[in-house]
Amino acid sequence: MTPELLVFGEALIDLKAAGRLAFQGFVGGSPLNVSLAGARLELPSALATRVSTDFFGADIAALLKANGVNTDYLERGKEPSTLAFVNVASDGTPSYSFRFLDTSTLAYSGQLELPASLRSIHYGGSLNPLFEPIGSRVLNVVRGFAGLKHFDPNVRPAVLSDVPTYRTKLEPWWDSADWVKMSTEDFEFLYPDSSESEFAASLLKRGVRVVTVTDGGKGARLYRAGQSRLEVSAPNVTVVDTVGAGDTFSGATIAKLLELNVDLETVTDGALLEVLRFAATAAAINCTRAGCDPPTRAEIAVF
Repeated sequence: MTPELLVFGEALIDLKAAGRLAFQGFVGGSPLNVSLAGARLELPSALATRVSTDFFGADIAALLKANGVNTDYLERGKEPSTLAFVNVASDGTPSYSFRFLDTSTLAYSGQLELPASLRSIHYGGSLNPLFEPIGSRVLNVVRGFAGLKHFDPNVRPAVLSDVPTYRTKLEPWWDSADWVKMSTEDFEFLYPDSSESEFAASLLKRGVRVVTVTDGGKGARLYRAGQSRLEVSAPNVTVVDTVGAGDTFSGATIAKLLELNVDLETVTDGALLEVLRFAATAAAINCTRAGCDPPTRAEIAVF
């Protein structure tokens, strides 16, 4: 199936702490999770990244195929797989330690031809904005695309030694987006001395059409230039953990936007609230399960 959503960014192995120096492995990576969420919501989705030919890489490719994610845009190479060690706190919040240097993720070439079917690109992830030449390779593709461009920085403090420099590196990534999604954790880490509304306004002045901020159990807020802020509450669920909740929110946002065939120039408040509620529900269902496990449309309908 030719994709309508193409996601750029890392696919890796999460090694989740299951006891002292005991870990259980899961296929993960924020961009991979977005493509998985899109595919489970019946949006033809593909992942564009580089995956190792080692046994970890075989598991990554197998999971994508099993969930209907198009793998035609995966590069394969002999570099070792990227690894993320994950510890989940008692409140379900994960923290990470990455092993990424000289791994498959950073060797991605960015050499591809975008399919005519493509309607949206999601880009960002934890690692792409940090490193060259992979960052420029991805941005070059994004800039040449005329459809919906959705960006989530998905900040990982564990890999950032110089936050001011990282802020500077993010500048062209904001500027290339139509829709920016970020979490309150990302915003507070990157811009602790700024107000959320003022930061959103600064992005909108630069050409971003919509900014959404997810706030865990409090729900999500949406900003547009010259319009009142929109808000939705998060459904009340029993949280197992929050791994992949933001990625599920992103995948569900894009799926609903394309389903409604939204034009960001003329979209109504009602349509945007429908998108937010759908995404918040998908993310909440994901939080009721261990790891990133996005729901299907049928599960959302039942919920």
